[in-house]
Amino acid sequence: MKKAIICFILACIILFASCRSDMGSNEVNNDIPIDEELKNSYDINELEQFFKSRTLNESRYNNSIKGTDILSFDEVEERFLVEVLRDNDYSVFKVDQGGYYYVFWIPAIDNVLIVDTINSQDVRLVVNSTLYIPSNNKRGGIFEKVSKGDSLSDLHLVDPYVYLNNLLSTGIYAYSFVDKETVIEYKCTYENGEYVVNTKKEIPIGSSASAFRTIRKSDYPQ
Repeated sequence: MKKAIICFILACIILFASCRSDMGSNEVNNDIPIDEELKNSYDINELEQFFKSRTLNESRYNNSIKGTDILSFDEVEERFLVEVLRDNDYSVFKVDQGGYYYVFWIPAIDNVLIVDTINSQDVRLVVNSTLYIPSNNKRGGIFEKVSKGDSLSDLHLVDPYVYLNNLLSTGIYAYSFVDKETVIEYKCTYENGEYVVNTKKEIPIGSSASAFRTIRKSDYPQ
């Protein structure tokens, strides 16, 4: 009888561990290649609809977010399985239409106070920003299609997945992905009630103030 009870307990432990492995976790996984790690795939429209109105970076552009609306890691994992969490604080989701969707995390307390580092059990990850890079990315012609004075709305028509950085004291910058080495940087100014492109230039990803430079080259779509 005792043996049977022990076997039952062991079986429950194994089953629980197996279930947890399917649920994802907030543990860092750096060693497994991205194409081996991602087993699930999601529609890009579903991802955009879920994240865009509740990320710190994008929503600060239109002041649409409150502290209580910030997406936490747990909330994201309830909707999408977090299969990848890199040590430089981003996760990757495979997209049905091709390519990868990246979610960048930042530490927070009570979903309100954003911190760099603090020794507290109350610190948890919340969504700071997101970006999407399609597979077989063909970005030719974007530079020529954007002109000084174009609004951010115009820019989104040319590049629907342009990345905005609203957190710099020098203003708002936008970035279009060109390839694993290069982005187009647009510096925007506020004119006549809207943000417009003031300057544009191609720069190395490593020199940009964008989330693109955080991504490992091995984690880009092929």
